[in-house]
Amino acid sequence: MPRLAPLFAILLSIVATQANAATPLSILYTAAPSFLASYIAQDQGIFARHGLAVTLTTAINPSTSPAALVAGSTDIAGLQTIVLLQAADNGLDLVTVAGTEAYPAPYHQGLLARKGANIAGPADMIGKRLGVPGVGATMDILARKLFATANVPDDRVTRVEIALQSMTDALRGGSIDAVVAVDPTYSRIIDSGVGTPAGSWDSFIPKGTFLSLYAADRDWAASHADTLTAFRDALDEATRLIADPANAAATRDSMTRYTRLPPTVVNAMELPRSLTTKVTPESLEFWGKIGMEQKLLSKVPDLTKIIAR
Repeated sequence: MPRLAPLFAILLSIVATQANAATPLSILYTAAPSFLASYIAQDQGIFARHGLAVTLTTAINPSTSPAALVAGSTDIAGLQTIVLLQAADNGLDLVTVAGTEAYPAPYHQGLLARKGANIAGPADMIGKRLGVPGVGATMDILARKLFATANVPDDRVTRVEIALQSMTDALRGGSIDAVVAVDPTYSRIIDSGVGTPAGSWDSFIPKGTFLSLYAADRDWAASHADTLTAFRDALDEATRLIADPANAAATRDSMTRYTRLPPTVVNAMELPRSLTTKVTPESLEFWGKIGMEQKLLSKVPDLTKIIAR
């Protein structure tokens, strides 16, 4: 029996090593506050405590993220909700595996008019030039909806793609008449004195709507149920940490590093307060309706089937 002791110890060591082996998980994310729970879960070792060895990678071109999921080059990707619905409409079998930040977010966002452009609201945008961070992207879609509520024909507004960080200079130079922006760009424009608020989408986006989500390939999600449970549990734990004011400094440090925003900007922003992993069909309905209104979808996917359980 004594001779078996070393062998028994080795077997115990192997079992312990296997039990403690972390599951690799690759996540492609957009550098935005909405994905803050992932930043915190990584930096504070929460993913590791839930048995996950996570690799976080910034999406250089978020429009290619659905293809990355289908190709298997990443396990999970952060997608704009409308992009997920468009992918499903185009035959890609993707599902949402967790939510990010439910609307309303604690940031200023909406339409900003250049001072002197004679724009008091969306109804005054006829014949004007609008700066958007991406034609067809979420901010542009919301601007089109905003103009529609003011009976402004879509083809009467000229759109110009402008990076968020260049919007202040573009307004100051007079090359555009208005922009759609979100903090910190929104507040920077206000503080600079070159732009004034001219419209918001708070009135028509339902509370609880997700502007972005975590998504995965359906087959991958079905075969990695335990991994997804650990992922959601880790995000929930990170969300509780973020909600505690005692952790504000560490939270802002992580946001600064992952979003690459200047510390002064991050310190002036409110932290996300409606992060949640729970996704329901109701939290996606707005994007199905607006997708049909703006002919971004040929049909609305079955929202009950696009949510991984």
